[in-house]
Order: sequence, then C-alpha cells, then structure tokens
Amino acid sequence: MRLSEVQIYSKTRAPKTWLDDYELRENKVDQKYEKFELERTKMKALGTAQGQIMVQKTIKKSLDSKFLKLNFNPYDVKVLNYPIDFVVFNGRKENNVTDVNLLTYKSTNKILQKLHKDIENVIQQKSYDWKEVNISKDGQQVTIS
Repeated sequence: MRLSEVQIYSKTRAPKTWLDDYELRENKVDQKYEKFELERTKMKALGTAQGQIMVQKTIKKSLDSKFLKLNFNPYDVKVLNYPIDFVVFNGRKENNVTDVNLLTYKSTNKILQKLHKDIENVIQQKSYDWKEVNISKDGQQVTIS
C-alpha cells in the first residue's frame, strides 16, 4: 500500500482556515463576474440593435426624398458618382444579394446622357461579363480571372 492511496477520515470537521474563506470569496466574485458578463452581453446586443436603427434613420434623413421612394435598404446602396451615381445590391445587408440596380440622376450633360444610354444598351443586349481582378499588396502582380 502506498501513502497516496491512504484515505484518512475524521468524525469531526476540520476547522476553517484562511484558505477556506479566500476560496469562498473567490467563488462569490466569479459568480458576480459571470452575472456581469451575461448582463453586459445583453446590453451590448441591445445597444447594437438600437444603434443600427438610429443609423438607418439618420441615413434616410440625409438621402434625397426621390431616392427614399424607391424603398432600398440604405446599407445595400454604394455610391459610385461617375458614370453611375449609385449601385444597389439588394439583400447585401442580409448576405443574400437578389439583384443589382444601377441608379443615376437624369443629366442635362449630352456626353453623360450618351454614356448612360450605352450602359443601358449593354445591359439590354447582355453584353457584359464577370471578371475578378486580384492585385498583390505591393501592386506589382495583377491577375484577372
């Protein structure tokens, strides 16, 4: 028989020591910390949701009223400015793009009007292609697929 296998029992409880008190306090602190972390997570999620709603309202206030009538999610809209003013990736916010819209304001510029008409013709004739361009971080290597 080894000493590590010996189990010693006593009918009386051992007196409390400073270590018992320390472990008890440590357990209480751990429990309070877990409760705090749970509350913090809930509050963070609530704050994020409220912030997203406020951002959407702010964006909608800053957009042109004609644009708002189109009822696009502001998070799905990307600004290009030239030659097309906006590209709308419907469903991008939900990670489910269903269609892509090109939006532009009517222009009095004849050159821009011609360019818009050319883009419209390309789309109607389905004369477009998807290409992916990969550029290295140093800009030295470019691959097109």
